[in-house]
Amino acid sequence: MSTKSKSIKITVLILFIFGFSAVMITNDRSVMLVDAKANGARTARSGAPGEQDCTDCHTQNTGPGQIQISAPASYTAGQTVQIVVTQSTTDTTRRSWGFQLTALDTATNSKAGTLLATTTRTAVANSSTRQYMNQTDAGTFAGQANGATWTFNWTAPAASVGSVRFYVA
Repeated sequence: MSTKSKSIKITVLILFIFGFSAVMITNDRSVMLVDAKANGARTARSGAPGEQDCTDCHTQNTGPGQIQISAPASYTAGQTVQIVVTQSTTDTTRRSWGFQLTALDTATNSKAGTLLATTTRTAVANSSTRQYMNQTDAGTFAGQANGATWTFNWTAPAASVGSVRFYVA
């Protein structure tokens, strides 16, 4: 091997090491990092007014599918009722599931009532002004096709606040 060839190889190696180091030091990643959690999303990802939704961390799913909330049409102050969130799809490649839900007083867009986890498949998360229900690791139903269902309780506000809306993403 000639001295010139050896010199070129060393120069290329040094430039590669320098370039790689620069990328790592400046935090300029060639791979986009995402923040996804099996035990639920960061708060404020339910799609409620002033919030983002799951596309903040995940690629938007434009395929077939739907999400449904089964909740009573009206409530009695202080009463606890069961809420059911169901995701379904005909896309058989989907093998993991998740959601985030919040209940808001429609007049003020503030927390309405109290969410209560009733199984190991759901967990509650709180922010300074709202409360959220998320799936847990067990609630991702890993490997399951066609959809998933989560059940939990909601206790209506102690005094009527008027209309309450449930948001889910």
